[in-house]
Amino acid sequence: MIEPITGGRFRAANVTLGILVGTAYDVEDFQISGGPKWLNTESYDIEAKAEGNPDLAQIRLLLQSLLAERFQLAIHREQKELAVYVLSVAKGGPRLSPPDNPACQPPPAGRCGGTSLAGGTMLGQNLAMAQVARVLSKLLLRPVLDRTNIPGVFNIQLKFSPESRVGEVPRASEGAAGQNLPSIFSALEEQAGLKPDSRKEPVELLVIDRAERPSPN
Repeated sequence: MIEPITGGRFRAANVTLGILVGTAYDVEDFQISGGPKWLNTESYDIEAKAEGNPDLAQIRLLLQSLLAERFQLAIHREQKELAVYVLSVAKGGPRLSPPDNPACQPPPAGRCGGTSLAGGTMLGQNLAMAQVARVLSKLLLRPVLDRTNIPGVFNIQLKFSPESRVGEVPRASEGAAGQNLPSIFSALEEQAGLKPDSRKEPVELLVIDRAERPSPN
């Protein structure tokens, strides 16, 4: 668990180095390559306090410094062609609801927007399209690239078959056997007016060159 960052305080309980690296460098699991065998198995607790009231971007930089100091973390970035989903606007245009707070600013400028996931239901409030792409990347276990050019923030609601979350885009009529729920791909197109297309494109990866177990405090 990583607690919400407030007042410059960072608290993490029972989290792996892999999760900490993803948080510090703002990347998903599938964008992290290399590292020791214990990267995603050994867990740690971290509590740190920065001076003043740094924003999220500054907290990430401080966390990067902490990982370099305590875990001797060394990384580099490289491009690799991966299977991705490219998100575009479907025929008929987007079907998104007005936001609860039109003035809120999504990251990195602000901290608004939230998503809840339960089974085959996704609810998002005051989200920018980049945030939706990030959530879909976690659901589909593959990078989702936003090519919609949809500005601002909005609300979104999807109901889909949980079994359809991973794999190639199925036919529009496919859902889980014995259920009337559409696949997540069909739900995106029919309920949100968004279309994910499967293709291969260059994706930036974060490669871990070195990491050591930290010494106890």
